[in-house]
Amino acid sequence: MINRRGSFTVYASIIAAALTILIFALIASARNMYVEGVVPALGRLHATSILGEYDKELYDRYGLLAFYGTDASVSEKLEVLYGYTFDEKPYIDCEVSSVDLYGYSLADQNVFMDQLRLCGVESMATSVLGSSDKYIGYVDETLSASGRDIKSERVIRILPSYGRTEDGIVAAITGIFNSVGSPKDLIVSGTDAFLINKYIAAKFGDRRNLPDSNRSYLLFEREYIVSGKFSDEENLRAVKRKIIAMREIANLAFLESDEKMRTEATLLGQLLTLGYAGEAGAHAVMAAWAYLESLNDYELLINGKKVDGIKDHLSWAMDKESVMNGWNGDYIDMNTPDGDTYSDYLDLMTYMTGEDTKLLRIMDLIQLNLRYYYRSDFLISEHYTGLDYTLLVNGKSYSFSDSYGGR
Repeated sequence: MINRRGSFTVYASIIAAALTILIFALIASARNMYVEGVVPALGRLHATSILGEYDKELYDRYGLLAFYGTDASVSEKLEVLYGYTFDEKPYIDCEVSSVDLYGYSLADQNVFMDQLRLCGVESMATSVLGSSDKYIGYVDETLSASGRDIKSERVIRILPSYGRTEDGIVAAITGIFNSVGSPKDLIVSGTDAFLINKYIAAKFGDRRNLPDSNRSYLLFEREYIVSGKFSDEENLRAVKRKIIAMREIANLAFLESDEKMRTEATLLGQLLTLGYAGEAGAHAVMAAWAYLESLNDYELLINGKKVDGIKDHLSWAMDKESVMNGWNGDYIDMNTPDGDTYSDYLDLMTYMTGEDTKLLRIMDLIQLNLRYYYRSDFLISEHYTGLDYTLLVNGKSYSFSDSYGGR
C-alpha cells in the first residue's frame, strides 16, 4: 500500500512538473506571439508619429513635408513612445538600437526633387478642386535697381548652394534662341525642369511680381535663382545683361536676314565712315542697332510690356536716327499684343539653369526667408522627409522605415 502511494506521488509530481513546463511554454509562446504581432504594428505607427511632427510653416508656405530632428532626438522620442507601451510589461525588454536619417535629408537634391514632385501632384489635385497655391505678389512701377543684400559671411556659408557657381545660361541658349526666338517655344512641358519652373513661379517673386517684404528677405527671388548673387541689385543687373544678350542675338538675326534693314545699315555705315568702311561698316552698324533695340526691349519687359521673339518691321522700335544719336533711356512701345513678357524670359533662364544649382538656390531662398521671419535657427539640412530605425525587443532586431513619399 505504501509503495502504491509512493508511486502515485511520483507520477503526480511528474505530471505537475510537465503541466508547469507546458504552462510556462504556453505563456512564453503567447508572449512571443504578442511581441511578433504588436511590435511590427507599433514600429510603423511610431514612425508615422515622427512624420506627423512635420514643420507646418515649411509645408504651408512651400508645400514641403519635412520634420526637424537629429538621430539622437528622434531616438529619444521613439524611446518615450515605446515606454508608454512596454514599461508596465516586465517580460518585454525593448530599446531603440539605432536611428538613421541620413538618406532623407531635405538638403539632398534628389530628396528635395522628390518633394517637389509630390508638391506638383498635390498642386494639380487642388487646382482641379478649384483652389490654388499660386504665388501672389505686387508690382511697384517706381522700384529702382535697389533692394536688400546678404552681408553676413556666416549666413552665406550655411546656404545650401554655398560654393556652387553657374552662369553659362546665355551660352547654352545662344545656339537655339537664334532660330526660335520666343522663350515659351524653348520650354518643354512634362519634364522635371518644367515642374521646377512651375514651382518657382508659384512660390517666389521677381522684379514684376514682388514678394511680401515682411516674409521674404530678397525681393528679386527668381532673379536670385538665375544669377545667385548676394544682393538684389546685383541679381537684377545680371538678369538684365542676360536678357539684353538674348535679345541682341534675335535682333541681329533679323537685321542680317532682312534685305531692307541690311541696305539701310550699309548706307548708314557709309555715311558714318564717309564710305570707307564698306561691308565691315554695315556689320558694325547692325551690331550697334541690334544692341540699341535690345536695350529698348529690356525696358519694355520690366515695364510690363511684351516683346516679339523674332522682330519684323512692325515691331522694330529703333530707327536710323537712334543709331546716330544713341540711347536716351526712354523706351518706345510698338504695342506688341502676342509677344513675350519679363516672366517668360525668367522662365527660360531658370529652365536652362542646371538642375542641381537651381534646386540648391531654391533651398537658399526657403532657408533665408524662414530664418528671416519664422525661426532664426532654421536650416534645410536639419529637416528630413523620412527615417530608418532598428528596435531591439527581447534580443531580436526589428527594422522599420517610413517617409512622406518619393524614393
